[in-house]
Amino acid sequence: MADPLASLAATIVRVFIPPTMVAGVVGNSLNIAALTRSKLYHHACSRYFLAQSIDNLLFSIVVLTFSLLTFGYSNDPSNICLYCCKSIQYVIGVIIVVSPQFVILASVDRFCASSFDAGRRKLSNVTVARWSMTIVEIIFTLFYFSTFILMDLQIGVTATCSIRVATLYSRMYPIIQALLVGVIPPILMAIFGFMTIYNTKQARALPDSTSSFRRTEGQLIRMVLLQVSSHFILCAPFATIYIMGFLPVQVFSLSTYYFIYKITALPYYLTYTTTFALYILSGSIYRNETVRFMRKVFRLRCKIEVRPIFDDRTMNRQIHVTGPGQITEYV
Repeated sequence: MADPLASLAATIVRVFIPPTMVAGVVGNSLNIAALTRSKLYHHACSRYFLAQSIDNLLFSIVVLTFSLLTFGYSNDPSNICLYCCKSIQYVIGVIIVVSPQFVILASVDRFCASSFDAGRRKLSNVTVARWSMTIVEIIFTLFYFSTFILMDLQIGVTATCSIRVATLYSRMYPIIQALLVGVIPPILMAIFGFMTIYNTKQARALPDSTSSFRRTEGQLIRMVLLQVSSHFILCAPFATIYIMGFLPVQVFSLSTYYFIYKITALPYYLTYTTTFALYILSGSIYRNETVRFMRKVFRLRCKIEVRPIFDDRTMNRQIHVTGPGQITEYV
């Protein structure tokens, strides 16, 4: 007999994830379009947001598809073969862990940009942003190579992709992953977020020569702080339940634990798919650039090229070009 909690969780997952995927793909695509516009692209913080949006777009496509198949339809693609087991877990692990690191870097950047110390303010620049993102990507890409050693296809009643439990590192690996995703990022975001708030309260007057640039910097601070708060709220329940799975004392029954695990994962997914809404709410410069981009796209789609009617007497017909690829012929 099927577990009613498992059936309920699967139903909720099938209802929740598809619209979340759509919101993530559309929202992060608009993020990428807006953040590459000149008014935002030349700010260091925007580079972190851009890198995060690219990673979140991959999350919305790859990770949410995997979660829908695994938790919604009990069809885990990583169980197909050993190569799928190792490669899928590697790709998903890197995608999940990198995004919150970019938020941490953005928080540090806003702290430096709002600082009274000139040396710290100099650290808020595009060159530092490029190097920081490159180093983070290299570190976690290399760290997750251990997935190819740890993950294995366990053959029982059915093939299951899981971690080998033969070594101490294999037992510590899930805990390290939980710390990297659900514990360390919120703590660091909160620390640098509070220090940024303190800096902004201490300094209000800005030079006139850089007022426009500094106004954008101030709006980027609000965007970071709102995202940090949202990440903490949405991530905390899932991180708590995930870590409880490694406690020596069993708090819930196995079926209850997996039900809570799957349900608390759903708001956690929103940390990767709702950044567009957060940016729209917190930054007028972002709203304006998004509107300008959408107007530009709309004009390109709706623009009709009108050319005069000409008479081809040799063929005894008239051709009227009404738009790109649109030709009306009158004989």
